[in-house]
Amino acid sequence: MNKKQLIFSLLILLTVIAVACGGETPAAVEEAADTTETVVEEAAEQGAETAAEASGDVEEILEDAAAEIEAAADDIMETLGDPVEYVIDPEQSEVRFELDEELRGNPTTVVGVGNGIMGTISVDLSDLTTAEISPITIDPAALFTDNNMRNGAINRFILQTSSFDEIIFAPSSLEGLPQSAAVGDTVDFQIVGDLTIRDITQPATFEASVTVSSDTMLTGSAEAVIQRADFGLEIPSVPAVANVEEEVELYLDFVAQN
Repeated sequence: MNKKQLIFSLLILLTVIAVACGGETPAAVEEAADTTETVVEEAAEQGAETAAEASGDVEEILEDAAAEIEAAADDIMETLGDPVEYVIDPEQSEVRFELDEELRGNPTTVVGVGNGIMGTISVDLSDLTTAEISPITIDPAALFTDNNMRNGAINRFILQTSSFDEIIFAPSSLEGLPQSAAVGDTVDFQIVGDLTIRDITQPATFEASVTVSSDTMLTGSAEAVIQRADFGLEIPSVPAVANVEEEVELYLDFVAQN
């Protein structure tokens, strides 16, 4: 391979590496390229007497640089396409439900909040069509409102947490994803799956928005609306409570890290 072919090959390899690294050429590769350029310039200044020797030095350096850059490109290309698993951090994540009722004749929005949420997200940012979300589990006993009596009724009669210690959402498909994403991008899509509350499972779809906060962190939210009757969530008869809304709004705010 002559010098022109080697230089052309180096340019192609440098381009491949830069694209794979999000447009930035690794420092080690830049250093090799700078060294090669310096030697070429020095060789051009040698003059006719040392041209043959300089040419041999340049060709040897070009061959070594080409081998090193090709190896770096192979390593980078091998990592492309590998999904990264992000684990939801319960301490930084929150699940919430909301519904309206009348409490002692006053319109009231009941809000229950907890952080007992677990699950993983596996994603290759260069190909979001392969993304997967594990079953998301929620600890119903960790949900609290601002009323202790209501909390007791939710645990004992509505969610029956002593018998059913998990609420599970099992995703079956992700719809509306773009082809790829990069750090700083926010992606809006739908998570379709089955939601199990107590011993009743019904289909559910969450509208999700996820931001690639960094190479190691995803942050996002998801929300859905369910009907109490679909899951047999009957409200105990209490004189002070009336006109409990049939729709329940569910919200998930999460931080996931690898």
